[in-house]
Amino acid sequence: MLTFFFFNLGTTTSQYSIGGVTAPHQFFHNFMNGRMFQTSLFASQLTGDSVGFSHNPYAYLHTYAIHVYLTPFLFAPLWSLWPNLPWLYGVVFLVNYGAMTLFAWKTLRHLSPQSFRIKMLAAIGLLMASGFLFTFQQNAQLLMFSGPFALAAFYFLLTRQRAGFLVSLMLLCLTSEDAAMVAVTFCFYIYLFEKDARSYALQGGALAIAYLALVLVVIQPAARSELVLSGSTTTMVVLKHILNFDPSAIGALLIGFAPVLFFLPAFGIAYLLFGKPDISWVQIAALALIAPLPHWGESAIVGASHHLMPVVVFTFAAFILMLGRTADIQSSAAVLSGKKAAMLLCVSAIFVAGSFRVMISNLPEPVLLPLYKLAGKSQKVQQLEGSVAEQGSNRKLIAAVEMLPKSRSLAYLTNSSVEGFIAGRSDIWKFPDNYDLADYLIVQPNARRSFYSVAVKENQSLAEALAGGKYVDDDNAYISKNLVKAIVRDLVVEKRSHRVMVDEPELVLLERIERHQMYNPPTTIGFGWVPNVFRSRGAAQEKNR
Repeated sequence: MLTFFFFNLGTTTSQYSIGGVTAPHQFFHNFMNGRMFQTSLFASQLTGDSVGFSHNPYAYLHTYAIHVYLTPFLFAPLWSLWPNLPWLYGVVFLVNYGAMTLFAWKTLRHLSPQSFRIKMLAAIGLLMASGFLFTFQQNAQLLMFSGPFALAAFYFLLTRQRAGFLVSLMLLCLTSEDAAMVAVTFCFYIYLFEKDARSYALQGGALAIAYLALVLVVIQPAARSELVLSGSTTTMVVLKHILNFDPSAIGALLIGFAPVLFFLPAFGIAYLLFGKPDISWVQIAALALIAPLPHWGESAIVGASHHLMPVVVFTFAAFILMLGRTADIQSSAAVLSGKKAAMLLCVSAIFVAGSFRVMISNLPEPVLLPLYKLAGKSQKVQQLEGSVAEQGSNRKLIAAVEMLPKSRSLAYLTNSSVEGFIAGRSDIWKFPDNYDLADYLIVQPNARRSFYSVAVKENQSLAEALAGGKYVDDDNAYISKNLVKAIVRDLVVEKRSHRVMVDEPELVLLERIERHQMYNPPTTIGFGWVPNVFRSRGAAQEKNR
């Protein structure tokens, strides 16, 4: 399934090169190129509507206005060894599978030293056969890098290494404010079920709550101080959605939770192989439910996707805890009765079938197409046939962008699945943001899976047409020839601000004749937001006077 994932990604029409993955791609690029924590792709109202701001006076935005990330950037140097989209996903897979393997080995060696090798084989076999990959491949969101720190904190808790536990918990908090909330509920789990480690829970919980308060009360308001706000921070916006939960959506929720739900037979497999653990099932369940509780809720409210990551991590931790607390066995002397062997085969079949169902969308398009035809899913068939037809055009456009100097700015109007491949630049915007000011404007005529919908009437100016344009969520907008002609007419003929570099049926590239220097606010880079803390405090004091 990993191989199939990269095969599909390479087609340039995969859903995993659309939208959300552009954020971590640009974040990592900027971090390694002197523009730490800055984004241009998410600086406009396109993002603002969903995270609480309606206007940004700049062409750039500090990422802390959306989420406060820090520790994920520890992995940016690894990505920079091969800075492209496939390796961004590769780093996510390597970090998570590597961390889970290391955690399983060290934990099982601690809990079950006499038989940790055979238990380790079982753990790794079930991990690699699980549907967890479906969560890991959700657009390389930076929350994906929380896994190693959560697992390290749990290991240091088990081995009662206080310093290691507190450091790991702090690194987990620094992943994002979402992860900090998980740190709080993890400490709540410790307080309830690890009574001899309640001091760990109190110290860790105080640390996590203090950091969360710092983020929500100081850091994010300072990073957002120059924006026109329409609501609260991203985290608070999500929390408010909980009040609007619709019970009728439970069916869809269960589908979103499938990577975790179909892992549950693994507990049955471990029970049949190694016996009953010497720890209560309530504690095992609590580790999977209470520790990542905020993300059970967030996955239910805004959709599973990458939000399910902490749930996956602590479900695996609960499995390893259960496995480690079963009796030591000698594999050479182990004998399964016929009844137990039959039960084991049945539970294993459910596990494998469930995991395959979760991952079935990873099958290559040439395999999926006849399956969809057989199942009578005509809409899926049309989508796949259309995507095959556009792959050549996508690759041509990606190659053209790669030829442009990364020091030059770029605006683009293309198929949405092209975005992830070209997002590794510091100065890049979706059309129509800064389309007339960027050094280059690249357009993909006749693209049928774009992000921006606009109709151009005869003899209508481009400005009038764009006034009625809108971004679409389902990436089904069509880039008409009339729109392309209107853009060329406006910029090349009427304004004479651009020249045509490439004019082909599948690609139009315009270059701005006189470069426009975009203002790059220091407050949107690194820790440039810090002075805003004191400005806001001074403004508040002046208002009180």
